[in-house]
Amino acid sequence: EAGFQARLSAYGSFRSAVEELRSALDPVKTLSRFQGRTVTSGNKDIVTGTAGATAAPGSFAIEVVQLATPQKLRSGVFAADTTAVGTGSLVVTTGGKSMTLVIDSTHGTLAGIRDAVNAASDNPGVTASIVTGTAGAQLVLTARSTGASNAITVTQSGGDGGLASLVYDPANSILNLTEVSAARDASILVDGVAVTSATNSFTSAISGLTIDATGVSTVGEPTTLTIAYDTTGARSRIDEF
Repeated sequence: EAGFQARLSAYGSFRSAVEELRSALDPVKTLSRFQGRTVTSGNKDIVTGTAGATAAPGSFAIEVVQLATPQKLRSGVFAADTTAVGTGSLVVTTGGKSMTLVIDSTHGTLAGIRDAVNAASDNPGVTASIVTGTAGAQLVLTARSTGASNAITVTQSGGDGGLASLVYDPANSILNLTEVSAARDASILVDGVAVTSATNSFTSAISGLTIDATGVSTVGEPTTLTIAYDTTGARSRIDEF
């Protein structure tokens, strides 16, 4: 019995060693593990980046002209969030998608409209909130996505006409809401070439490289983004094996 137990223990040790060898092989048996790239930024507060195996090593001068922002609209002042605004239908649109809210007399207050926007199952990407200051309460609509294509429009129909105070329809020059911040695309210069994006990430400016804008550059002062082979990572995988 002792002899069999010794053999069993030896087989267990051998199997454990093989498993360790297999685990050590995993990081080095695939070619892609040796095709990594590193991206170094001259100022991470302005721009960072990540690169795939297809990115060619090199350096690029990146100047962040502006960051992408979501649109934010603010209503006029109401006495309180319980103040009646009106009844009818509100159509809120952003990013090419719309939702229609039917506002009755029970939910026609500022708070009721806020709740209707946020609870809508077909909400296209707009968040409603109420800011109450010394002058009173104001409804704030904010697009969840950045970029010019995600600008908000609000139209109304039917009811008692009170919802007209919430209409924001630039195409028809009806601007009853105040624009707090505009829907803007991010804009950068890559070696002097202008590139735009609806978000603060740029995935097609340089093949294999994702550029993430994190801050706005001082005009005329680009940040260097350098792509290099990840030789340190490749060596560490071999050393571990």
